[in-house]
Amino acid sequence: MLRSWEAAILWVYTPTHPGLSTNFSPDNDDVMYETMEVYPLSWVYYLTFIFFTAFAFLNMVIGIVVNVMERENEKARAEKAALLKAEKEAEGYREVTLELLMSELQTIKAKIDHKEK
Repeated sequence: MLRSWEAAILWVYTPTHPGLSTNFSPDNDDVMYETMEVYPLSWVYYLTFIFFTAFAFLNMVIGIVVNVMERENEKARAEKAALLKAEKEAEGYREVTLELLMSELQTIKAKIDHKEK
């Protein structure tokens, strides 16, 4: 009896080497039909397995697509923000920071002190 990884290797390797003889058949329908002869309701297992596998695969694909779209959207937002900031700086706009406010307050205070003297 072949282990599943051995069977997978032989299934990939056999078409490239036709002289290799194995008892492995890549047609998995044979297993399904044989089990259905013994267990008539085994189709429920196969059908649910197919549905859950398809759901998991589709979920992964959708997750990857959404993740890539989020990254691209974030890049576009960052580029737009950088462009907007560059345009504002070109117009003479400076972003208000605490240091800028403190320096302006100190100049105003110095002017007031200078006028009082």
